[in-house]
Amino acid sequence: MLSIFPPLEGTRIVLRDSMKKFESNSSSLEILKVSEPRFVFLNRQLVNILNQKGVVDEVFLSVERDRLRDIIESFHCASKAIDFVRCYSSLRVNFERLQTSSIDILSEPLFRNILEIGVSQVLNEMKSKTRIRLPDDWGRVLLGILDEYGILEEGQIFLQISEKENYLQRRVITGEILVTKFPCLHPGDVRKFEAVDIPRFNELYCDVIVFPQKGSRPHPDEMAGSDLDGDEFAAIWHKPLIFPGDNYIAMDYSNSSLSLQQFRQVEVSDMLQFYSEFAQKNNVGVIANAHLALSDQLEQGIFDPVVLKLAKLESIALDFAKTGFIVHPPIPPHFYPDFMEKSESKPTYRSERALGKLYRLCCLFEEIVDLNGLISITYADNTDMLTFPGWERFEDEAESAYFDYRNRIINLQKQYGIESEAVLLSGLSPKLQKYVCGKNEREDVQMMIRSLVKNIFDDFQYNFDSGEMEIEFDSYNEKRMAKASAWYLVTKRLNAGNKNPYYGLPWIVSDVLCDIAYSKSSFKHTCVVCSGLSKFPPVNNFNRRLNMQLVEQYFKMWLENNLKRCKGHVQHIKPEVFYNEHVKQFVNEMSNDTDSSDKLIIERIFQNMCCYFNENHSKSEMWYAIGLSALMSRCRLKRTNKLDEKDLVLSEDENKKSIKTICLSLEDREFKDYVTSKRTQAEFFQKLKASGVEDICCQVYEQKHPRPSYLFVTAVGKRKNLKALRLCLTRKTFYREVLQTLAYE
Repeated sequence: MLSIFPPLEGTRIVLRDSMKKFESNSSSLEILKVSEPRFVFLNRQLVNILNQKGVVDEVFLSVERDRLRDIIESFHCASKAIDFVRCYSSLRVNFERLQTSSIDILSEPLFRNILEIGVSQVLNEMKSKTRIRLPDDWGRVLLGILDEYGILEEGQIFLQISEKENYLQRRVITGEILVTKFPCLHPGDVRKFEAVDIPRFNELYCDVIVFPQKGSRPHPDEMAGSDLDGDEFAAIWHKPLIFPGDNYIAMDYSNSSLSLQQFRQVEVSDMLQFYSEFAQKNNVGVIANAHLALSDQLEQGIFDPVVLKLAKLESIALDFAKTGFIVHPPIPPHFYPDFMEKSESKPTYRSERALGKLYRLCCLFEEIVDLNGLISITYADNTDMLTFPGWERFEDEAESAYFDYRNRIINLQKQYGIESEAVLLSGLSPKLQKYVCGKNEREDVQMMIRSLVKNIFDDFQYNFDSGEMEIEFDSYNEKRMAKASAWYLVTKRLNAGNKNPYYGLPWIVSDVLCDIAYSKSSFKHTCVVCSGLSKFPPVNNFNRRLNMQLVEQYFKMWLENNLKRCKGHVQHIKPEVFYNEHVKQFVNEMSNDTDSSDKLIIERIFQNMCCYFNENHSKSEMWYAIGLSALMSRCRLKRTNKLDEKDLVLSEDENKKSIKTICLSLEDREFKDYVTSKRTQAEFFQKLKASGVEDICCQVYEQKHPRPSYLFVTAVGKRKNLKALRLCLTRKTFYREVLQTLAYE
């Protein structure tokens, strides 16, 4: 880890003894990473610790709702789509100019494909890993360095950040700040510091976090036993995410730093033996799963002695490759929270902590939103806008460039087993070939792929600038625009009807395409959808009790007052449906610019949503579903000026039949007797079938004492009914309810 130190004269690098890992005659300097703006993401470990240290559930849920809202709007709003592609992919074009040009990137197959891939991955990571990106002005991931001047006091840090698009635009963060190092399992791994402004550091340090020399223990070591040899730290200064109270006592990581000594030269056979042993005895995943499950279900959570011990064991297991110390796996938990998605093989319960609520919010989103319906929307065409006079003179050269580009991309795809151009250019985690398996290997391969893609783009940018520019035009800029237009139009023509299209070539010169768009329009473009969308009103009063008679009376009055406007649409309105003032609020928000027939379609959609979620979900889920549907409807109206009901109601997969297996523990003797006795088994089946599933069967898996036996419940039915069954089976009170014959009644 090297940092700038102005007092050094000339071109010099000064190394500490600890930085000399081995002797070498090489004088070259290879740079792996530099300080730059990096996004910070929430994850399961961080959410678990912050939640149990006092950060309320709603703080995390609001962040996730905002990200889910961004996903919906990105399919309708070009500006939102640009933000999404810029944040979640490694494609590097001039997004700032694209955003202010009149080019609608949602009309371009390349960006649509990257958006689709990115959304799919982001949703999967949000659901399975609780990986949620925080806004830029809430936090950053930064390299940690030492205060060489000895100015900072214990408990203080210095942090200055730059804007991603403008390094010279900087801001010093001051006040209380949260810092951690991943992985964080111990409650002391997430700590609060005081960020201070040191004018002397303003010109020296940016996009790094500076730690003090002073103190009884190095601050980085307090967080997962880190040091300053290139470790990255997550810093968050958004106040609602900073836990109340004092820092928890940091864990002692000294034992995990011990290593087995080798007093002879290491041979190849030693390395093979060590790698084999590491592959067989690496128990980090087992320990991490046990820690996550027990920290959720035990009353004391992350502060329980058993969970604290597991945090210590994992820190030792993580250093196995360095130390050779073997950690024996703990006894696995008998139960797992629903967000760990083990219901098909392990007894599962419904987690009531923040992680469980975040998981179920993602499940609800998947249930409501049909992404295929969003993606299939027809958009405008940019062809006329990006057609520049004289482009035909570069047509042959554009064809040659296209085939050259396509062949180089195909070769790269074959080399790494990547299925499409969009996946390759996005830089998102591809399904790499089998020989690339470890996490570090995947990251290395992704970095290599991004570097090779950058080289291809650089080569074609150079060829564009140095190609057949002797063709006469009135100006040099007009030549460039005509050539870029040829690249765009030829690429579009050659990919028409192609099952494996390659659209990336013209976007290598996206700046020039933006020049063409500017030449057709003298004003800076503002996304029509963004300008039309106001901030969608949150619904905070989730648990409000409703007077059903008043609700029904209100709806009847609404129907009577609008009979003349309903005309031929009256048959679509059912007075008996569930309707309330929340629905009215959403309808009024989005129906200002639509005609009466569209209003009725919206009303019908909301009524259907109300009926469905009133029967199958909690009130808070119902209000969220209605709001989500309203947002989708309004986005579609702003872009297409029409509503297509099939894309706005429940996902198409909702009514498809599927099969689901859920595992229950038979540790409770009374419950075991109940479900295995022929006298009561039929009654038990009837209670389960009340969820609406079509067929259901159970199989008991017996184990010798003291290991518990399990009951595997397999059901066939529609997705919504299978979800209702799982939600019921995973309630903590389910066993008692069954025995008291209260289930599903």
